[in-house]
Amino acid sequence: MKPGTQATMPPTVQPIAEFLADLKTQDIQLYLKDDRLRCNTPKGGLTPSLRQHITERKAEIIEFIQQLGAENPSNTANLEEIYRDLPQIVPNQAERYQPFPLTEIQQAYLIGRDDSFDLSNVSTHVYSEIDVVDLDLKKFERAWQYLIQKHEMMRVVMDTEGHQQILEQVPDYQIEILDVRTAEPEEANEQLMALRERLSHQLLPTDTWPLFELQAALLDDSKTRLFISIDLLIADAWSLELIVRDLMDYLHNPQLKPVGTDLSFRDYVLAEIDLQSSAVYQRSQTYWHNRVATLPPSPELPIWTNLASIERPRFVHHTFRLSPDRWQQLRRWGLKANITPSAIILAAFSEVLAAWSKQPRFTLNVTLFRRLALHEEVNRLVGDFTSLDLLAVDNSGLENFVTRAQNIQKQLWQDLDHRYVSGMKVLRDIAHAQQRYSGALMPVVYTSTLTNDSLNRDRFANNTTTESASVYELGELVYSLSQTPQIYLDHQVLEEKGSLILNWDAIDEVFPPGMLDDMFQAYGKFIEALATQEAIWQADPRQIMQQLFPPQQTAQLASVNDTRQQWLRGQTKATPIIDPKAQHSQTSDSQNFLHGLFFERLQTAATDIAVIAGDFTLTYQELGDRAQRLGKQLQRLGTCPNQLVAVVMKKGWEQVVATLGILFSGAAYVPIDPDWPQARRQQLLEQGSVNIVLTQPELETDLEWPDNVQHIAIHRNTEYVSGRHPETAPFQPAQIPTDLAYVIYTSGSTGVPKGVAIEHQAVVNTILDINHRFQVGSHDRVLAISSLSFDLSVYDIFGTLAAGGTLVIPNAIDSKEPAHWATLITQHQVTIWNTVPALMQMLVEYQSFHPEISLDTLRLVLLSGDWIPLSLPDQIKVSSPQAQVVSLGGATEVSIWSILYLIEQVQY
Repeated sequence: MKPGTQATMPPTVQPIAEFLADLKTQDIQLYLKDDRLRCNTPKGGLTPSLRQHITERKAEIIEFIQQLGAENPSNTANLEEIYRDLPQIVPNQAERYQPFPLTEIQQAYLIGRDDSFDLSNVSTHVYSEIDVVDLDLKKFERAWQYLIQKHEMMRVVMDTEGHQQILEQVPDYQIEILDVRTAEPEEANEQLMALRERLSHQLLPTDTWPLFELQAALLDDSKTRLFISIDLLIADAWSLELIVRDLMDYLHNPQLKPVGTDLSFRDYVLAEIDLQSSAVYQRSQTYWHNRVATLPPSPELPIWTNLASIERPRFVHHTFRLSPDRWQQLRRWGLKANITPSAIILAAFSEVLAAWSKQPRFTLNVTLFRRLALHEEVNRLVGDFTSLDLLAVDNSGLENFVTRAQNIQKQLWQDLDHRYVSGMKVLRDIAHAQQRYSGALMPVVYTSTLTNDSLNRDRFANNTTTESASVYELGELVYSLSQTPQIYLDHQVLEEKGSLILNWDAIDEVFPPGMLDDMFQAYGKFIEALATQEAIWQADPRQIMQQLFPPQQTAQLASVNDTRQQWLRGQTKATPIIDPKAQHSQTSDSQNFLHGLFFERLQTAATDIAVIAGDFTLTYQELGDRAQRLGKQLQRLGTCPNQLVAVVMKKGWEQVVATLGILFSGAAYVPIDPDWPQARRQQLLEQGSVNIVLTQPELETDLEWPDNVQHIAIHRNTEYVSGRHPETAPFQPAQIPTDLAYVIYTSGSTGVPKGVAIEHQAVVNTILDINHRFQVGSHDRVLAISSLSFDLSVYDIFGTLAAGGTLVIPNAIDSKEPAHWATLITQHQVTIWNTVPALMQMLVEYQSFHPEISLDTLRLVLLSGDWIPLSLPDQIKVSSPQAQVVSLGGATEVSIWSILYLIEQVQY
């Protein structure tokens, strides 16, 4: 680093800053008002050519102003301040050929070659086949040698200790030639396919030069097919454009000399490491540290195969082309909405993923080409500058496509402001937090080179042409493929000859047969619709996507989803109603509310055991007395419908009393885990406008409470009237069925926790359906393992009490121990299990080591919330032969579950 010097603004921003500064000298100022671009200009100052230039770069200008965050965008001082911590590199010629560390992404790519990880045993690799007419192979070979000499990362080797080294000298590279001109067509095709099979999924040794391979096949007297295989350890997508441009330059002008750069990739990597002590890096680190806990998982697409069973992933290529005129129309409509082209395509891709994904909230792995402005020659270097942005997408709302695309773009820009921390480091933090070290955490990737096409191609210091370089200038691209370890869907976006090209490279065997074809076909249709029907931009994307589903899938979805039932007195519409007045009875009214379901059961099961918690039990009457007494106390404190009352408790019987009591008061409950950090608890209390908290005596003194929040402890020795006859007064709810029953917080995609609000009638529908479907009744005992802040607990509590069953609650200290679960199942003859698959996996594995423990009382196992290991259902059958295993799913927003599947036999 050169002391006392600072980097200039990066080339992706500098031209806009200069353009706005030039406008300022002419007394022309561009600014945003109500998210629209405005202009202050003297009369006659905005010439037609200047107006056209502003229009063409409108999206870029808006992006710049929003990132700058300044009232006056023509003042670039704020942007300069952003980069004040980026010192300029002084090239180190003396140590140019000494070993230096791998970048974080290179390390990840190397680890991905290790077959001990899911979807590994594969290189990060790009492969192309190009048919060229009248190719001079000797000249092409010299051109490739020119590239090797000019771009030193084409001479790099890497060891297994985390280092790479640029070789000063390498032998001349010779292209191997396959001659099939005289072969029979079938034989020629076999030889060409064999060559494709070998090169397309190549795993080159990294400690031996070169990390690429070229071959040529002579097809006939005029046509040659080039086979080009490049390991992306040495070059990112931007670098490949540099290579192709220089290749074409040499072919057009073979007198060119291989003049390299003073700056080396080694210099850049070492400077980036030094940057970790800077203030700008620390700000980025803080940002991502706070984001890790809030990022949703990757898209939960239907998975056909256990990822760990795929020994050698094979990628399949899918491609779509949008014509130049439609692509330009799509861009114009995007410009009108202040959305960049990359953000348009990213938003459309997200809609397709959401249509097939289990959850509408997910995280995408977005590729960035992060070339920090540390030296004027950075943009001329070949190397792997790749970084990742873990972009949170939330398509759970009812916004139109424009709003969703704008939201995605805004989040992306916010992430880019903190791009100095590598996405690989963020992934490692997520893996550590989730204790997942071998799985593919974020296996869906989006890579766009559209920004490079529109912003950067005219910025290379030694640019010899204003046209973008392309393999299409060389010949016809007949086949291409890319692959990346621990990725099963890789989406690339690029422009070619004025057309938009959308590529998917995916491991087809991961997904159900034909699913990717259906998804990609729907994606293409959606892009076509966005380019031809402006009204679609203002429509609900979910409705549009449903119209684009394959007809057979639409029919199947309609059939599967035809589950409407009329619930009266707990029966279906097929059961005749003897007394017409029953529709207006207290029973009918009570079945519209969570606490009403309990109240109804209380009338007939007052002396039955409702809750078992260690040595403490509550009958239905005792539970009802405590809950209704608490409800009246809350009403005296002024609670009302749709008001949130927090439950801050560890696992215990008090949670049942608290939730019922809150509902009897007319309010809604919001669970807050006492083990969460104090700042998060405080944030949720403020976000929910909570002024009353129910807690346990020990927590009342152990936790810090805001001054404006009243906290009430639920005590075991609270007086209640025992032996009382059941209430004869009718059920009189303080709320209506469309009022809130509870709010459960999930991780928000913007970094702010998101509260999912559920109405009484919605969740009652789920509970009645499950209880009826699986004949849940007073003979059942349910083990309540799930945290109150997880919506499976809603069924544990209210589903059990609605059926007249018994809720068995683990001790708070042992609530995560399978030995404790097994003891409770045996001791209390538990019949129903309802958890995420991982907890059931822990139970059956524990039982396999303790065969003396019997789990045969389990008759119903409900599994949801995550992927079910293929072996788990059979393991359950061994431990609990009578158990019916059910897979359930659905977003928190749809009231616990919205889909289910009875697992009978698993096909491996």
